[in-house]
Amino acid sequence: MHEKHRGHESMHAIMLLILIGAMFITQIILIYWRKKHFKSYQNVSMFGMWIIPIFVSAYQQYWRFIIIWLFISTMTMFLIFRPLFYKNLSTNGSSIPRQVYRWFFYLYSISSIIAVSGYTIVMLTLLGVNILLGIKPMYTLDIGILLLFYGIYYGVLTRDFTDFLVDILAANIGYYSPSSSLPSKQLNSKTCAICGRPHGG
Repeated sequence: MHEKHRGHESMHAIMLLILIGAMFITQIILIYWRKKHFKSYQNVSMFGMWIIPIFVSAYQQYWRFIIIWLFISTMTMFLIFRPLFYKNLSTNGSSIPRQVYRWFFYLYSISSIIAVSGYTIVMLTLLGVNILLGIKPMYTLDIGILLLFYGIYYGVLTRDFTDFLVDILAANIGYYSPSSSLPSKQLNSKTCAICGRPHGG
């Protein structure tokens, strides 16, 4: 292998410089895009983060990730179908906005707990606690990193999905018109803005 590439050092150096330059320019473009068109940047990055991993996992046959992804995606699509495609979604007597909020709230909470658990396991492993328990570090690190990945991935994805849905849900409920940023509905302080029902707060 080394004999095959001998004498190509200058070409390799140029390729490395091109790669570094492309990464630098791409980063500038992404920062500019995020600054000038935050909504489109957020939506594209969200869909990319949602779709790309499942193709990679299918190619690598990561069945655990595929099963979890399919379950969460199916539940999410089932819950957000009506808020996305039904106009004038009234909150009077409807539990749909509340169900959507509850699903994302619980999903984000569980993801946070999983991420913190994974981080704790990794830190305890680095501190050598696993040795006191007679557990090999490769096992605890694998579990910790796995939990950390799943917690962060689904936590960030849930947050981005929530940001994506909030404007659509508010418009379909009737709080404001998409063509105007002015609110079209006023609620008193004792009415829930999600389900439209009174509360004692």
